[in-house]
Amino acid sequence: MRLLALPLLLAACTDPAPGASPETTPDDDGLVVDTLVATDGGAVRMPEAVAARLVAEDPLWETALRLHYDALVMDGHVDTPSLMLDEGYRLGERHAPQPGRAHLDLPRMVEGGLDAPFFSIFVSRHYGEGPGATDRALAMIAEVERQVEALDGVAMAYTSEDVLRLTRSGQKAVLLGLEGGHALQASEAVLAQLRDAGIRYVTLTHTNTNAWADSSQDTPRHGGLTEQGVALVQAMNRLGVLVDVSHVSDGTFADAVRASRAPVLAS
Repeated sequence: MRLLALPLLLAACTDPAPGASPETTPDDDGLVVDTLVATDGGAVRMPEAVAARLVAEDPLWETALRLHYDALVMDGHVDTPSLMLDEGYRLGERHAPQPGRAHLDLPRMVEGGLDAPFFSIFVSRHYGEGPGATDRALAMIAEVERQVEALDGVAMAYTSEDVLRLTRSGQKAVLLGLEGGHALQASEAVLAQLRDAGIRYVTLTHTNTNAWADSSQDTPRHGGLTEQGVALVQAMNRLGVLVDVSHVSDGTFADAVRASRAPVLAS
């Protein structure tokens, strides 16, 4: 999920200006701009030797790099927060790439032109559906915020306006999504608590079917969403939280699309 992410975030997390479509948002001067073509005007920060090699292979790379770094580039799902909380992974330090891990850090975000990733607040199924799962999510959120706030050149973002403001000022933006709807404890109050903590999308299930939604990777129990699941989706709409249908069963997907009044996404 790249350039499409900003209009989706806008549709879920803000009220459009009068007469504006869900794909538009006011800029700093109060003018309505099209977020489908949102730019941040960033310079190419790729190492010169790497860029020169690409351009030598194909001159079109020169145009492609300019477009990429000028575009507002988002990533819908970054698994770094688990490493940050459990292994002392430092976002501000460069890490050597490793298979299946160490995908992201601030130096490589700058060089690679990644402007606004969603950090995945992943809660494993083994935490169950009680307070322990919610506490795990809150602890991970706190660690992400602690590290981001200690760094220059990056800040937390909670709305599309935040993303535009930060990236156009030359900073990187970090957003938060919850992976694992079981951490909601099937409670609208817990959803509101996590929304207030910064969560802007919820993956309805992970690999486990929970009390209100079937997963694609577990035994179905409900045939999709339960009545409580439908209510939670509608509460996400009211609170400005995107509905993420990754990992869900076909029935849950269909029910979520019917129940949601805002666009859904697969992060």
